[in-house]
Amino acid sequence: SSVRGEDPSHRQRIKIVGVGASCTDPVPKQVTGISCTRTVRKVEVLQASGSYATQDDIVYTLCSPKPTMTSADAVQYSGIRISQLGSAREYKVCYCGGKSCYNPTSWMVVPTTIRVATEHYTWTTSPEAPILRKFDAAHAGASAAITSIVDASVGVTTQAMVMVNKAHGFSTGEA
Repeated sequence: SSVRGEDPSHRQRIKIVGVGASCTDPVPKQVTGISCTRTVRKVEVLQASGSYATQDDIVYTLCSPKPTMTSADAVQYSGIRISQLGSAREYKVCYCGGKSCYNPTSWMVVPTTIRVATEHYTWTTSPEAPILRKFDAAHAGASAAITSIVDASVGVTTQAMVMVNKAHGFSTGEA
């Protein structure tokens, strides 16, 4: 609608959660740019005796940010990032159309997932023995190679040598 008070498009919200999570769960720490407030809802629950009891239900459904762009066909958000972890992860997007987003039943799952590959920065050491921080005379002259893989998808690697010597404790250098 051209009248802002009648147009709920600026109240639309999204949140990103793990593929096995509920739309009422908190946003994972790997997702930045989306914030959802912890809310305690009082819910009436029918008990076996036939009476009702009030139960606390913790939900995360009051979310921001608002969309950066809306149209009749699309909604766009910006500033949202998902950090990589040591293993690939899959996320789902939850969407609220702008009406009563505080209510868990107002949220629905978008029918596609986001797959985030493993992080592109890993370390390996050779030999696999521990590298001690403190100088030990028994290890004088020993060395270890540390290989860092900056981008596993293109195979870019760098290597550094760690040398233990009696005079300085250790030294490093590009291999």
